[in-house]
Amino acid sequence: MGSVKKFIAGACAAAAIGTLGVTATSASAGEAGAVQVVQSRNYVMIWLTASETKQAAHMGLANFLNQPVVRQHSTVSVEPDSVYQPVAVPGKDKKMIYTTPQRLVNEAAAHRGGRAGIGIHTSRPDRPITIAQYWP
Repeated sequence: MGSVKKFIAGACAAAAIGTLGVTATSASAGEAGAVQVVQSRNYVMIWLTASETKQAAHMGLANFLNQPVVRQHSTVSVEPDSVYQPVAVPGKDKKMIYTTPQRLVNEAAAHRGGRAGIGIHTSRPDRPITIAQYWP
């Protein structure tokens, strides 16, 4: 069963990155900026430019990442001043952020210089996908 989960997570991650890549390519045509790829031994993070993030928000692109098969394999990373903050889950030793990937992208797009990113973490096979936001 573990290999099936890894396959599904990998396929979802590849599709998500492919979708973001197509958007980034079409959005940045004629722009000086381009997606930023940050890579380490355990992960790859792809950051859209502020302009691409706005386009992704307008298109509803991150709704793709809200599918149950993707969502169960993903985590989110929010800015300290995001309206979406972790809350304690009663009876459990963990916190949750109650939002959707699209809302995170929308919030990033609403901030000056806001960017959205998607990461793939090889060190977290059950939750390899991270949807993140950043603004200065």
